[in-house]
Formats: sequence, structure tokens, C-alpha cells
Amino acid sequence: MAPKKKRKYSSSVAAAARDALYSSSSDSSSEEEESESDDESEQSSSSSEEDEPIRKKKKVASSKSITTSSKHTSIKAKDSKAKYSRRHLKPLFEKGDKVYSAWWKDAKRSGETQWYPGSIKSYTEEETNSPYGPTRYYDINFDDGDELHEVEDYYVFPEVDYILQQKNDFKPNWIGVKNVTDKSVKGDRWPGDVGWYVATLGDGKESEHARLSGK
Repeated sequence: MAPKKKRKYSSSVAAAARDALYSSSSDSSSEEEESESDDESEQSSSSSEEDEPIRKKKKVASSKSITTSSKHTSIKAKDSKAKYSRRHLKPLFEKGDKVYSAWWKDAKRSGETQWYPGSIKSYTEEETNSPYGPTRYYDINFDDGDELHEVEDYYVFPEVDYILQQKNDFKPNWIGVKNVTDKSVKGDRWPGDVGWYVATLGDGKESEHARLSGK
């Protein structure tokens, strides 16, 4: 069980955050060692410490925990275009990005959800049939020193977006901007629980954005 957080918001604010962010109108990566003396080892090395630690998750039965392949991989461009035609609407957080992430007192993550600022340490991806892209699992370094691993992408939000929502009392009543979700997708909770933003421009045209702060 993670240690008690040094700072936490009231349960009413946390609940309001979830309600607002999820409502709508329409493993850690292991470090690789470098060899400077063995030429054969250098040739067989597939990646360096500077590479982003993206790993492909194995598909397993829902009754089992998800395991991660040790082979680093990324989705092929042609597959991206064919399968993930709307992936631009799901934010991708890179190492070091500032976010607000869910945190649970219960190690099983079945209790009350609270929200805290932190930054991305690494992430892994699990391929899906969702047009919004793979499901991502983020490792979070919280600002107060705690860590949490494999937090699903629908529990992680851009820090700027969260602060904007907080200033607006977590009410989805932005002028000219609406939060849109898609609950028809199976196997990917992000489009149904979080969604994206649509801004109405001066000429009446609509523009889609992955982040509220992108308006």
C-alpha cells in the first residue's frame, strides 16, 4: 500500500473532478546497460538509455494481470493509419510531462479516487481495436515523492487542463467549447470516460482538440 499522501484534496473536490472530467454532452521500464568494450554486445543492442521506454503489452485473459514484454517496440506507421484514425484526439504524455493523476489509498485501487500533481516517468502501450489508439499505462512520479505504476490513460490528465477545470469548479460550461465522448468503443475506456474537446469557431465551423488547453 502506498504511504499516506502529504497533500490531498477533500473527497468532495476529488469526486467533483471525476464527475466533471468523465462527464460529456455528446512497468515500469527497465534500464538498459551499455557495453563499451565488447563490439558484439554493441551490435546486438536494440536500444539505448536515451530511447523512450515504450513497450508493447501482451494481450491476456481478463481474469489475469497484464504482463509486459521485455522487447521494446512501437506501432508501425501503416497500422497507425489503418487502425488508429482518431488517435490524435487522445493525449500522449512523454517522460517528464506534468500531469494530474489518480491515486488510491487501497493498493487494489478499489477505494476512493484522489488526484495529485506529478510527472510522467515512463509508459507502456497495449494495442486495441479502438480508433483512438492504444491503451497507455503510465508510471507516475508524484510531486510529494510517492510513485504509482501502470495508471491507465483515462486516469491521467494534463496539469494545465486539470487546473483550468479546477478554476471553473469542474463545471463543463465553457463558452464555445464542449467536451465530447464516444461510448460506443469497446476495450478502450478513454473515449467514453474522458473524451476530447470541440471548439466552435467564429465562422461556425468546429475544431477538435485533444486538450482543453489547446483551444
